[in-house]
Amino acid sequence: MPDLLYVKVVDQQSNPVSNINLVWSTTNGSVTGSALTQTDGQGNATWTLGSTEGTQTVKVEAKDKDGKLIKGSPIEFTAIAKGDSIILTTDNITSITSTSAVSGGNITNDGGSPITARGVCWSTLQNPTIADNKTSDGTGTGSFTSNITGLTPSITYYVRAYATNSIGTNYGNDVSFTTLQASSPKPNFSGGYFISRIGSSDSTQVDGPYSIYMSFLYTGSVASGIMSVRNGRSYQISGTFSSPNFNLTSHYFEESGLVLYSSEYTWEFSGTLINNLYSGTFKLTTRGITPNVTEPFIQYGTFELANF
Repeated sequence: MPDLLYVKVVDQQSNPVSNINLVWSTTNGSVTGSALTQTDGQGNATWTLGSTEGTQTVKVEAKDKDGKLIKGSPIEFTAIAKGDSIILTTDNITSITSTSAVSGGNITNDGGSPITARGVCWSTLQNPTIADNKTSDGTGTGSFTSNITGLTPSITYYVRAYATNSIGTNYGNDVSFTTLQASSPKPNFSGGYFISRIGSSDSTQVDGPYSIYMSFLYTGSVASGIMSVRNGRSYQISGTFSSPNFNLTSHYFEESGLVLYSSEYTWEFSGTLINNLYSGTFKLTTRGITPNVTEPFIQYGTFELANF
């Protein structure tokens, strides 16, 4: 849409001056204006912005009858031409660890100017900008992947995709995630708990409390290690961890009486890790194997495993 421009020429007593030559010019778009000021000292022009994005200028020179510039001339008018806005979205967060995550974005419209920088930015506050932490993931439109690193465990972060062109920087939608709790490099545990019998109307305590010892390490979200119970023997234990929840299982066989008797044991632990304390419920299933296979005998209870 064309813009209207006005100039007015007055003398030292602020009286309008007519018949002053006006010369209009622009380096972008087009400008059509009056050649002389009118009796009110005013001249006007119609200015249509050019297609080039950025700052555009129209200059008007006011000259006397001898072709000399009058005082205060020339005058410049400026405007900023903008194309369409950049359109982009932020990808959902994946591959979250205690110190890193993966996101990215998709740019579907460059706003009429080539994308010269893109990536994601993040902060512990909503609506982060490129003044915060950011990645640099190439140029141009389309999808891109961003690796977010250097994070702090158990902290909520906000992420937005960004794209920059000659006009400015636009952002995608704001998404959030929470980093995982840092896993202990060598979590050792001991603790006592009660075991109660189930499967009959008599639910009196039949065993415990007694101590258990565990030692296991995490590789990502997978735990593996050993568990030792009352007989002093050690058995393999494994499970998974997704902060703050964990599940651990140990399955083994024991022989006694010169291999005349053998039994199968399955321990199942389920609970949470809060402030270095593992606690929850367990289930112990025991079944005779030799000389006769017996029905499973199930015991259960609660436990607390203190990290030390």
